[in-house]
This record gives sequence, C-alpha cells and structure tokens, in this order.
Amino acid sequence: MALLRSISLFDRVRAFHIDNGGGPCGEATAVSEHLGVELVVYDASEPFTREVAGPAREMFRAGLTPNPCVMCNARVKLRIPFDMLEPDEVIVTGHYAGCALDGSVLRGADSSRDQSYFLSLVPTGILRRCFFPLGDSRKEEVRREALAAGLPFRKAESQDLCFDLWEDGDRGRPGPIVDVRLGPVGEHSGIGGFTVGQRKGIGAHGKRRFVVSLEPSSGTVYIGSERDLLSSGCSLERMNWLVPVPPGRFDAEIQTRYRRMPVRAGVTPLGEGALVRFTRPEKAVAPGQAGALYQGNRLLGGGVITGVDTLEGCILGRSFHR
Repeated sequence: MALLRSISLFDRVRAFHIDNGGGPCGEATAVSEHLGVELVVYDASEPFTREVAGPAREMFRAGLTPNPCVMCNARVKLRIPFDMLEPDEVIVTGHYAGCALDGSVLRGADSSRDQSYFLSLVPTGILRRCFFPLGDSRKEEVRREALAAGLPFRKAESQDLCFDLWEDGDRGRPGPIVDVRLGPVGEHSGIGGFTVGQRKGIGAHGKRRFVVSLEPSSGTVYIGSERDLLSSGCSLERMNWLVPVPPGRFDAEIQTRYRRMPVRAGVTPLGEGALVRFTRPEKAVAPGQAGALYQGNRLLGGGVITGVDTLEGCILGRSFHR
C-alpha cells in the first residue's frame, strides 16, 4: 500500500489527528494502534471556528459561496501540524495529489479523486514540507490494500460539511427574487439559502431558472436562464502563488469549483490578485469559491473569486477581505 510503504521510509513516525470539535476519532486511534505508531491528538476546535467556520459563515451571510475545505487545508489541517514539525520531519498526507521533483504540486493520477484543487491556497512553505504518497494511486486500489492489510477505516464516503453554515437559525436578509430579464417575480425568506448556479428552491417561474447573482445589501436574489449563468472571466484576490509570479499575461487553465472541468484562460497578475479571461464562456462561476490555476497537471496557485464578468459585461460579486 502506498501509504504504508511511505511510512516504512522513515525512521520515526507519529500520527496526527486534528480534532475540529467532533470528539475522539476511533479510526485514527485504531489505525495508530494497528501500526504501532504514536498518535498526537490536537484540539483544533478554537482555530477551526476562528479560521474556517466563522469566516465561511460570514461569507455565506454576505451572499458569497465559500469553500470551507480549501480554507481548512490552508489554515488548520496542514498549518497546525506544519507549525509542530521537528526539523527532520515532513507531513505525510492522504490527499490525492502528486509532487514533482522540483517540489511543485501536481494533479493526482485518479482524475475523479484529484484533490490538488483543495491545496491551491496552502502556502508554498507548508507544501514543501508535505509528502503525497497517494498521488499515483486510485481510491479503489487504496481501499483494497487497506482491507488486505487489516486496517480499520471509515467505509462510508464523507461528502458533507463538518459544520453547519446556518447559525442560530440565521438565514440572512429576506428580499425580492428578481428575474434579470423580467424584473421582480417573488420574495424569499433569507438570502443565505441561495448560491450561484442553484436551481431548486427558487420557485416555479414557467421556465428553467437559476440563481445568477446575489445582492446581500438589499437581500435581492437575481435569477435567469442558463445563458445568464455564463461568464467571460473573473477576478481573483489574495493570490497564493506556488511558482514565481509570472511577469505578465500568460496562458493557463482555471478550475472554479471542485469537480468542475478546468477551462483555458489568459491570466494577468495584478498586485495581490489576478485577472482571468476565459477562452470560452464558463458556467456558474461563484464569488467566494477558490479559483485554482494550472498548466497541464501542475498547480500554479490559486485565489478567491471576487468579481465575475457576465457575457453582457456586467461585473457581479464583491471583494471580501478576511
């Protein structure tokens, strides 16, 4: 098994479990005992609330579409063990991502499980101390090998958020539902219940309609056709470059959501951000999500999507400084 083989490469191994507030992890304890390695459990409930859950809820209430998993990797899941590393230690993680000889991050070989997108906001100093043994593996192979080795592990896939974006029943400001072509068509009870690209839960309006943008200040939810979801580009803020910052415009691919196919684009670095122009219209680009930049399988870095250019040239979205 790739992970077990990697462990055998090191003279000393200690397992690390980040507890975000869910209590003891039976699988982590059982695996550590099975392998005979030390288990360090770190209570991360406070930094997780401060760095991930709190900011994500704030963004959500502001009408943005946060990606807490990207935030968690950068601020908690890899940051905390990095800060506790001894000089001769590295972080061995189960991310389905690869690492080139020059230390750059690559997509995982299993395209259906590739997790390099979730590493796009992790500082390069942390990533240089990470080892990704599953980069060339497929998940079904890893599961078979884990079973053959007798390792206890969670059989069910975890796909839900590990915290509730709703807090104390707060659903954000109520307001109008406005069709971008027809004008006001209804009301809603809270803007926090909507995200760009959403189709369900906006009511029946005689035609297929989607959420195309949100205006938190007035509580307005704008809906439109599938074409209205298309955009010609976006802007990124708080860029996290994993390579030297290119001196000018360059060609790359951008992935605007996890499991979204990347789209080719021209990228222009601008201060701490970047301006992105798609070579073909991209659908449901949501402010608040991470935009990860690639050249081939190599991850160049990423930033937070703030502005979105519609096909009509109107910029949707807003800056979010946190």
